[in-house]
This record gives sequence, C-alpha cells and structure tokens, in this order.
Amino acid sequence: MIASKVMTETVIEDGKDGTSPYSEATEAEIERLDKMLRKEASHGQWIKHMICFILLISNVLVSLLRGSKKSPSLIGVSPCSAVGWTFVVIFVGICGVCTWAGIKIVNSE
Repeated sequence: MIASKVMTETVIEDGKDGTSPYSEATEAEIERLDKMLRKEASHGQWIKHMICFILLISNVLVSLLRGSKKSPSLIGVSPCSAVGWTFVVIFVGICGVCTWAGIKIVNSE
C-alpha cells in the first residue's frame, strides 16, 4: 500500500519520538489515503483537465465571436455591443460554474 509506505517514511523522517501521526488512523482512512495517493501519482485526473479544457474553449469562442479592433467577429458582432457584452457575461458565468465545480471536486477528495 502506498499509504503504509508514506506512513513508514514519515516515522523515519520525523524520528522525534518514533510515533507516526497516522498511528490512530482507521483502516478505512488508510484505504482512502491510499486511493488518493494512487490517483494523484498519475495524470488520470481527467475531470480537472476537463474543467480547464471547458474554460479554454469558452475563452477562445468568446474571443472569436466578439472580435476585436484588429480582427473582426466571426458573426459580425461589435466588441462593445450588447451582444458582445452578453458573451462576456455568459463567459463569466461559465467561469463561476467551473470554479464552483472545481472546489466541490477538491473538497470531495
């Protein structure tokens, strides 16, 4: 188990009184820690990557749909028009939802 190895290394590194801060952990807590360590040791955290991907795609879409002074909008929207600002408000909403989802995911771990 990864968690057991971490606990053993902690005792050796701490070495002050020879007791592990995890000595009172239950088997379920150790199993949960082991699962978390295995998950974080890999790049398999796809839900977190998906949140970043959603934000990236949203940002690119808003930029292309709004346009700028140098590059025109793909759909003919003026950057400072009501429709342009609506895209920005929708993007901020998407950012808020992704932030909320990310916090929920991290807190559940």
